[in-house]
Amino acid sequence: MAAELDYEFVPDDKLVEFTGYSRPAEQSKFLSRHGIFNTLTREGKCRLTWYHLNHPNLTTQRSSANEPDFSKI
Repeated sequence: MAAELDYEFVPDDKLVEFTGYSRPAEQSKFLSRHGIFNTLTREGKCRLTWYHLNHPNLTTQRSSANEPDFSKI
């Protein structure tokens, strides 16, 4: 049952409650800034699933300064 809820869209009222913004562009900016995948529909509404909200993209965290820069290899 819980897995089914992961793929439902977050309702607009919960999105306002979570982000503190009522404008979709501001909601999207807030979510993106916190590493949470979201998209704007053609109608301009911010959309994301509960899974995306509960599993933010961990690549937005800064890497440790002690790690070498492997991109130079």
